[in-house]
Amino acid sequence: MKRYKVYAPEDLQNFADAENICIEIYAKNKVFEQSEIKGSIYLRGESCTFPNLVSIAGNLSVDAPFCSLEKLEKVQGNCIIHNEVNIDKLKEIKGNLKCIVDLNFKNLEKIGGSIQSKKAKLTTRGHLLRKNRKPVAVNRQYEVDRLPADGIFDVDIFGDNLIFPHTHISGNITVKSQKADFPNLVSLHGNLYGDPREKSKEKCKLNYPSLEQIIGNVELKNTTSVFDSLTFVKGSISMEKSETDFPVLERSGTIRLNSYSSASFPELVEIRGGLTKRSYSSKKYYFPKLKKVNGIFHKNDVEAPFLEEVGELLSNENFEMNFLQKINGSCTISKYFKSNSLRHINILEIKNNVFYSPALESVNHYLYKKEEHYETLAKNIYFRITDQLYISKTSFLISRFGFETGLKGNKYPLKELVRILKLRHSSFQNFETRELKREWTTEDHQEFHKIIEKIRVLWDKTEALSFQEFFTSDNRNFRLFCFNYIGVGTLMKELDARKINAHSIDVDHVEYDINGNRESIKKTNIYEVYEIENQKLGIGSWNSRNGFSYAVKCWCPSTGKEHWLWIEEQYKDNALTAIASTFRVHENMIPYIRCLKRQGDLLFCELIREVTPKGFTRPLTAKEYFSLLEVET
Repeated sequence: MKRYKVYAPEDLQNFADAENICIEIYAKNKVFEQSEIKGSIYLRGESCTFPNLVSIAGNLSVDAPFCSLEKLEKVQGNCIIHNEVNIDKLKEIKGNLKCIVDLNFKNLEKIGGSIQSKKAKLTTRGHLLRKNRKPVAVNRQYEVDRLPADGIFDVDIFGDNLIFPHTHISGNITVKSQKADFPNLVSLHGNLYGDPREKSKEKCKLNYPSLEQIIGNVELKNTTSVFDSLTFVKGSISMEKSETDFPVLERSGTIRLNSYSSASFPELVEIRGGLTKRSYSSKKYYFPKLKKVNGIFHKNDVEAPFLEEVGELLSNENFEMNFLQKINGSCTISKYFKSNSLRHINILEIKNNVFYSPALESVNHYLYKKEEHYETLAKNIYFRITDQLYISKTSFLISRFGFETGLKGNKYPLKELVRILKLRHSSFQNFETRELKREWTTEDHQEFHKIIEKIRVLWDKTEALSFQEFFTSDNRNFRLFCFNYIGVGTLMKELDARKINAHSIDVDHVEYDINGNRESIKKTNIYEVYEIENQKLGIGSWNSRNGFSYAVKCWCPSTGKEHWLWIEEQYKDNALTAIASTFRVHENMIPYIRCLKRQGDLLFCELIREVTPKGFTRPLTAKEYFSLLEVET
């Protein structure tokens, strides 16, 4: 099919009456006077108007806004609408309808093919359009002969040895029989399913000697088939317990090679998706001309010696690839990988494996590993700080499921991390002492030192993140991360927590005068328990089954400042039990505790003698806690 690009109305005059052509309209704000188009037309210039156009013999695709086909009544092929369009007179679409915008077809009476609308609301004459078309079940040859000659139908094939004379089919083909022939079929605009009802030793046999293209998916189970002329599959190819040959296939979507299947792809050059294979299948597959896989390339038992580019590389075997030049995603390998040709990789995270690529020139995102030396090639060097925090000189990632997953999610500027850190820390020095040195995994590397220095510089130039900013974020991982830094008291006050009980207790505290002399001071400590609805928190149950979370509130004896600590539901009914539950220790150590000393949320345990912690860890009871507590600050 020839394609013509049109930039002015006069350009269309030369071939408007030509058949079997594709016309791409790039002209903007132009009027075209044609009343009939005998080929297909694609509207790619905004505000195009066809005031006299009544019929289109081929396909219609509306890819630009503000177009008008106010008198169009009939589309013989498929109709694809990506933007709002004036199409009020349209009565018939013989092919498929795909529309991703809300649209009211005021006069539409007939759609021969399928309807795809994603989330768009499509109506005609006040009624919602049905998305599904009921397939025609065929058991006998005469039922095949009654099918529409134009090939616009969905069909379920139950009878054996049926012959379909159609050259073009716009619809889905589901083969449930043991044998079906399509000797003349050239193109299929729909999905092809092969899955015989009767599971026998003989696989279902399908014959498509003339089929050249499939604009849809291919799914074959317990099937033997040969596609002698098939060169293009737009959708995916999935095989299970099937034997299939694709002798001239050049391009396809994702290929899934599942259990106990065999297939040949001698001419396949490009996979516009992934290539995956079930690990428990021992069958090896050979792709002698494959050069590009856009998605995941699962290397196990797959040979593609001339592969040059992949989306992601996945393998758990030792291998070399000496034509591979580019990995656009990540490289996940568990053993040995060598490539003398690889020039670029997007995401590099070296785990417990050997990665050897002497020709590598550039890496977009590299997770630093001390034993490797790829940071000189990396555009962005990330350091793993905690199990869920990764930072670089410009941004940070939050991910509980690894570095690669974090890169696929949201990246935040480093300044935003400083704003979060300031929720907990009053100064950079406080952060450095209480978190950086105690909790962060640090690296003695100049890039890491530069990041810390940048945090220090940003500290005084940055305001702390407000409660409303993080709490209204639609990213759950971001909210959870911020909850680790914001004070419990702030949450309780902002979300109107309710006090459910309070208790006071007289305690003997030890204090020291300026000369270091010890003296005992009697004080009264007050503790309060609060509850808050989990729905207000918006991040899950917080270990509570009754819809609430709980915290205990206390006051510092020396400064009078209030402190809040989360507690579990079983300790909510008594404030003294609640505060005691925040001190956890191995059970075998409890008899040897001489005293407890508390500094905010830091707890110190002084022992009578050295004891190796063993066994079950449990919270202290209220009686144990207050009988041992000597110092609070």
